Amino acid sequence: MTLCALTGAYCLVRIRGAAERRRATGGDALMGLGMAVMAVPSGVL
Repeated sequence: MTLCALTGAYCLVRIRGAAERRRATGGDALMGLGMAVMAVPSGVL
């Protein structure tokens, strides 16, 4: 869960500098953060 969240956050940081690759990087960020949310145990929520 932590690795997915860190990957998503890293991609969000990369969006600032990569104007031509912004769409792909945004998709990677969304996927990483989505996987982190799915990995949270239901008891925590």
